[in-house]
Amino acid sequence: MQSISKQVSDFLLLQEPLAEEATHEIVYEHVSKHMLHPRVRMAVLLRQLLEFCALLQTSLVVQDAGLCTVDKSNAELYLKVIGQIMTIYKADTQGMLFSEEDKGLAGKEGA
Repeated sequence: MQSISKQVSDFLLLQEPLAEEATHEIVYEHVSKHMLHPRVRMAVLLRQLLEFCALLQTSLVVQDAGLCTVDKSNAELYLKVIGQIMTIYKADTQGMLFSEEDKGLAGKEGA
């Protein structure tokens, strides 16, 4: 969402250089609180899960006095996160309608 808000801010400031309400921080706050489009929210969630997954992956193997062991609780959590990531990849965002425009588009696609 940082990149989305930066692009929107830059675009708005190019159009209206004195637009005080178009700063990156204000646009980011607006986007993070009000943007509900499922494709955007799912992408943000997916990125967060992927970052968490990478963090977990680094903590799976524990080395102690030359012995390597697998941290069972981290391994279980890692597998659950992988499952959630796979669920997101399989999700159909077409049915997630949050605005009147989305509802209109869905009706046209089905026709």
